Amino acid sequence: MTTGGRGLVKQTHPIRGALWGLMLGLGLAIVLVVTTVIELNLAQIILAVIVGMAIGVGWSLFGPARRPRGGAAPPPLQSERLADKPEDHVPPEPEADSP
Repeated sequence: MTTGGRGLVKQTHPIRGALWGLMLGLGLAIVLVVTTVIELNLAQIILAVIVGMAIGVGWSLFGPARRPRGGAAPPPLQSERLADKPEDHVPPEPEADSP
């Protein structure tokens, strides 16, 4: 967890970022080898995987935070707020009984 400048606490997940970065690095290595950007060399493949892991960990630490799952509902629209005024809801007039 890191603390923001305004006293806000941001929950980070560097292990999860490393795992997703590993997947990114493996995919990056496969694409680079298939498109012949790099040769089929173990050192270059490992370097691509390490770069992907670094990107994943960096994103998990410094990327934007998610909204909490139990967060507050979004504010109502202006038209919804105007429609819910009490003066708009006038009770019906009672019917007069005829003798």
